[in-house]
Amino acid sequence: MHDDLTCNEPRQFYALSLAHHPDKNPKDPTASARFAAISDAYQVLSNASKRAVYDRDHDIHRAAATAASSSTRSGHRGSYVGSRPPSGLSKRRGPFRGPPPSFYAHGGYVPHFDATSHLRTQTHEDARRRERRRKAVERAKAEAAARGIDVSEDEGNITMRLITVLGILGFAWAAAVAGQHVLERPRSSAITSSPVKHAPKRVQEH
Repeated sequence: MHDDLTCNEPRQFYALSLAHHPDKNPKDPTASARFAAISDAYQVLSNASKRAVYDRDHDIHRAAATAASSSTRSGHRGSYVGSRPPSGLSKRRGPFRGPPPSFYAHGGYVPHFDATSHLRTQTHEDARRRERRRKAVERAKAEAAARGIDVSEDEGNITMRLITVLGILGFAWAAAVAGQHVLERPRSSAITSSPVKHAPKRVQEH
């Protein structure tokens, strides 16, 4: 890159970096290294101070006036050959290395329907629902106690009522079974006690 470069040369440099971008060459393992080298070269050649150091280290003799004028212009307009640096050539951004560790800490790639995850979520939801119900019952008991209502006595009355109802139902069932046996017994006795009619014997005539 010489001093009197045109707008077409940075475009060619950008096209070169785009051609060697890792996203364009996913199957090439050296694409990342080539793209990084092209990006570093652009960072050096587009910056006047870095380019002067590069020329001095590689024994590239340049006029002092040209270097001074280039550094003055670069100080006013920035370190890039244009109004803004080309996108994708920033040295601060390296090649993509995959998701961050926090991505895998939260389960990584999860399919759309994960039975284990859904079961775990539903179990936690059931536990939270039971806890909310228990707290609601405790609040209701506390409010009843504050009003002077004995909740424990009511619970005992409910239990006794339930036992009484079950006893009545059991007694009714036993009575129904006993009545059915009573109704079936006369029928069977009538069948067994009915007289058997014998045919009349004929009297033999002498």
